[in-house]
Amino acid sequence: MSKRIQHTFDAALGERRRTPEGYLVAPAVIARTGIQIYLAHELGLDGDPMREVRIYRPPEEVFHLDAIASFDNQPITIDHPPDGVTPDNWRELSVGVMRGPHRASNLLRGEARIMDADAIDQVETKVREELSGGYSAVYDWTPGVTPEGEPYEGIQRDIRGNHTALVRRGRCGPVCRVGDSQPSKPTGATAMPIQITIDGIPFSLDEAAAAAVNNLTKRLADSTATVADLNARLDRKIKIRNKTIALRDSEELEDEVEELEDELEEAQKDAMTPQQRDAMVADWAEMLEGGKRIAPTVDAKGKTCAQYRREVIKALYSDHKPVVDAVLGGKTLDAADDATLRQAFGVLAATAGGKTTGDASSMRDPVVDSLNQSTKTNDAAGGGSGQKTADAARGSFIDRMNGRA
Repeated sequence: MSKRIQHTFDAALGERRRTPEGYLVAPAVIARTGIQIYLAHELGLDGDPMREVRIYRPPEEVFHLDAIASFDNQPITIDHPPDGVTPDNWRELSVGVMRGPHRASNLLRGEARIMDADAIDQVETKVREELSGGYSAVYDWTPGVTPEGEPYEGIQRDIRGNHTALVRRGRCGPVCRVGDSQPSKPTGATAMPIQITIDGIPFSLDEAAAAAVNNLTKRLADSTATVADLNARLDRKIKIRNKTIALRDSEELEDEVEELEDELEEAQKDAMTPQQRDAMVADWAEMLEGGKRIAPTVDAKGKTCAQYRREVIKALYSDHKPVVDAVLGGKTLDAADDATLRQAFGVLAATAGGKTTGDASSMRDPVVDSLNQSTKTNDAAGGGSGQKTADAARGSFIDRMNGRA
């Protein structure tokens, strides 16, 4: 079923100029046609939140007269307001306006006019020199292939602009910087990690991972609130029905109650208790933080959770072969299922990520030592009872990790 989703895309500003009044004006690229890559959590999809999703913006949707008109005179803001721009918050949020949207080849262009002195200063001092457009669209989840031969999972339809935000960094990066003749700053500097706290546990994540975690947390909270609202509405309808059961319109009320019950059942599929929600998000954040700590060279971008865990395990395998082989239980790493990968990842996070201080022997794990020794014994003996020893060590190791030993 299609539904309208609030979203963002990046826009680019061309050569900037000043008006006699001091306003900053520049031509802007508002949108483009073609394939756009999103992460699953950005689209509200279930499953792996880091899965890449290919979405198609066809020309007939981007350049539909209603879509183009919706961007005319839309406000420019500093960063994205959580719930978009409305008549209630326009005066507080607006620092400029986007004007004259029109088609130019495969691009939707317009003119950005920034009128607020602080916003102009942030652009010129490069604090915020990129644009990101806020809009809504109905997603048609019919997969297909573009006329250029590119596959996609869904199509954006009924595109409607809401605002354009000045941001520190947009999806398209420096290409979407507010235009000027100055050279761009060199890239390659390490981004400062962002500290977030989930259920009292602090995590240190990069910007993209932190945004994904916060997005997921908000979605789960919204689902819980929806279920609570539906429960309250259902209770009210049931009370009314019970009071008017003998009246003529009781049959109509009965239908309304049944509709609300169906709606509640559907909403409960996505809802979690606060404890379940915090546990899920914390597990995901812990995976990202742990992976960066024990295998900092492995990039999580564009990988599913299972793919990321597998890559981290591969990177550490040569140094922790006995431990990993024990958890895999005879399977190859490529053939291991998600549950086994999760377990092996957790073991490595516990055994490979500790900082050694003082006497190194104090940090040794007797179970790991046992696994290493059993492997050496088996190699020296050429097999035989060594496999039984390894199997026993693996059982002991798994029991220990699960708190049963």
